[in-house]
Amino acid sequence: MAKNFTITSGEDWAQTVEVISDDGGPLTDIDTGLIELQVQDDCGNVVLSGSSDDGTIIKPGESGMFTWRFPWSRVSALPSGQKYKVACRLTVDSAITMLFLEGLVVEERGFTWR
Repeated sequence: MAKNFTITSGEDWAQTVEVISDDGGPLTDIDTGLIELQVQDDCGNVVLSGSSDDGTIIKPGESGMFTWRFPWSRVSALPSGQKYKVACRLTVDSAITMLFLEGLVVEERGFTWR
């Protein structure tokens, strides 16, 4: 895995991703395909998931880009200090393409909103 995403305790997890095609331009299949994201723990259990169908992932209008947002009410179930795997895939017609497989770290900042 090339990089880690980071969630800070007490915050929503929102991220915008731009996917580039082999020719260096935006991957335009993103604009029409189904995008799915899954977060799994070390045992392979799915601890978060979302898609462009359920509204967790949105396409903001710029070709090749998408954004996801998991509210803190869903993210708070992930203990601080744990590492997770994040995978994202794109389905267009019946073709499935893995967009990325990365790490996810949940950081505790020493402050909890009450």
